[in-house]
Amino acid sequence: MWLKLAGMLLVVGSSSAAGLTIAGQLRKRPQLLAALQNGLQVLETQIVFGAVPLADAFLHCGAVNQGAVGELFLLAAAKMQGNKGKTGGEVWQEAVEDWWRNQPLTPVDREVLASLGGSLGNSDRLDQAKHLALVRQQLAQQEEVARAAARRYCRPVSYLGLLGGLALTILLL
Repeated sequence: MWLKLAGMLLVVGSSSAAGLTIAGQLRKRPQLLAALQNGLQVLETQIVFGAVPLADAFLHCGAVNQGAVGELFLLAAAKMQGNKGKTGGEVWQEAVEDWWRNQPLTPVDREVLASLGGSLGNSDRLDQAKHLALVRQQLAQQEEVARAAARRYCRPVSYLGLLGGLALTILLL
């Protein structure tokens, strides 16, 4: 009897935790996209007004930005210093590929970030600023989509986890 009760609680608890985890990922995505926009603004300032080398700009952005966005820029800086034969764009694309897998981002978000690699370090400062502004604008659009999805799906996903666990428990009785 107690073993059945413990098993039912375990099923309901784990399915509820899964629902809450998915809802948490939905809530984190718009925040991360907003933080990425801020990070790219700092990068643009470093490139256009500071006129510092790209590796140093990545290091500065990594130091200024907290959390996952800072990790992205620090990863790009480390790859830039370790791979002397690659361009800034290639390094950026590699860093984005390595970084985004552990983040609550979609493949569309990854493509927007990776598209920046075509211009980083390959053109003059003003052209890079234009590309950075375009990517920030695209990320802002993705952020709006993510905020709408979070508003629409967070609560139902949380409840679905709980109710799914309860339904499974009833079926197992």
